[in-house]
Amino acid sequence: MAFDDLQWLGETAGAELLGQRFLKALPAPPLAVSMDVLNRTSTPLNTRIISDTFRNVLLNSGRMRFVNNADRDALLHNAGQSTVTMNIDARLAAGKKLGARYVCHGWLTETRDLRANQRGECHYQLAIELTEVASGLVIWSTKKERRIALLP
Repeated sequence: MAFDDLQWLGETAGAELLGQRFLKALPAPPLAVSMDVLNRTSTPLNTRIISDTFRNVLLNSGRMRFVNNADRDALLHNAGQSTVTMNIDARLAAGKKLGARYVCHGWLTETRDLRANQRGECHYQLAIELTEVASGLVIWSTKKERRIALLP
C-alpha cells in the first residue's frame, strides 16, 4: 500500500466526519486527542500517515481542536504506555487527563483474495471511531476500504 493510499484513507474519513450534523451543531470546536491508527495487517505500514492526515483535515477545517501529540506522548510515556498497546479504557483515561472531549482512534485490517492463476487483490479496511470521553460512547464511526492489486 502506497503513501497516497494511506493518505486517501485519512482524508476521506476526515471529510466524512466534518459532514456530520452533531459536529456542525456544536457551539465551539471541541478538543480531541488523536490516537494512532493501529496496524492490524500482515504488512509493515506506517499507519501514522492515516492518523496525521485525518487529524490535519479536521484541525485545518477549524471545526475541531486537538491535544498536541507531544503532550499526549509524554503523558503515555510517563504512564509506561503507548497508543499501540492501550485498550479503550486507557485511551479514554488519557483523553480525560488531557482535557479532551473526544478520543479519535482506529485500526487498519486486510483481507487477501488470491485466486488460482490470477494476481489477486488485497482489501485494506480502515475503521475509525470518535468516542466521547465522559460517557465512553462511540458517537461516530466509519469504515473506508481500498483495494490494491497484488504483484505476481
